[in-house]
Amino acid sequence: MIAQTVPPILILAGGRATRLKNLSVDTPKYLMPVDAEHTFADVHLTWLASLGFKEIILSVGYLADSIKKYCLDGSKWKLNIQYLEDGPQLVGTGGAVRNSLTFKYQELCVTYGDTLLSFDLNNLLSQYRSSGCRGAMTIYKNTVVGHICNAQPDGSYVIYDKINPRPDWQYIDYGFMVLQRSLIESFPQQSPLDLSVPLSLASHQKQIMGYPVKERFWEIGSPEALAEFQAKFHS
Repeated sequence: MIAQTVPPILILAGGRATRLKNLSVDTPKYLMPVDAEHTFADVHLTWLASLGFKEIILSVGYLADSIKKYCLDGSKWKLNIQYLEDGPQLVGTGGAVRNSLTFKYQELCVTYGDTLLSFDLNNLLSQYRSSGCRGAMTIYKNTVVGHICNAQPDGSYVIYDKINPRPDWQYIDYGFMVLQRSLIESFPQQSPLDLSVPLSLASHQKQIMGYPVKERFWEIGSPEALAEFQAKFHS
């Protein structure tokens, strides 16, 4: 069992990245170039190491061998990387989190392999561990007109619903969670399973702490977003 203040983190990096179109035909999203020498993986893993993470579970699917060949055991970033492969059948983001139960942990951080975030991890973990909740979700107040908001604070909790968001909600899922093992064990066995399904259920049961974040996130999910990321983070 991993015994440390900072839990292991699962990076969801198994998607096909269809919004990147021809850019992702031969290159998985996690290895998109940032400049001539660095990929998104370099920036992302360097960031996670700076937060204090040591144990990484990298969930891979599309072009998994390319990611494994590039990231190896993680020692380049002073990390320990282990891999979780989707296999031949689509499992979805929720299925990937559920499959992480093959690893030994009591709480697990989860983030996506196409976003770079900015928040105080120690403060988040401290608030979460004193909240009595079974999970915590970072949320960000949306200021983009027309952007659908899928979350709303409710005291110290968050109500989250990706499928049926309310028109008066003002927040979006920021892309970082902490989940107790017992919560993950309760995930439905359906496959594929989107992570939003069990998270929505748990949030309506007031089991998820909300953690508002003030700084915007950076992502590489589309050609336009990738170009903006490259301009911001190239060496």
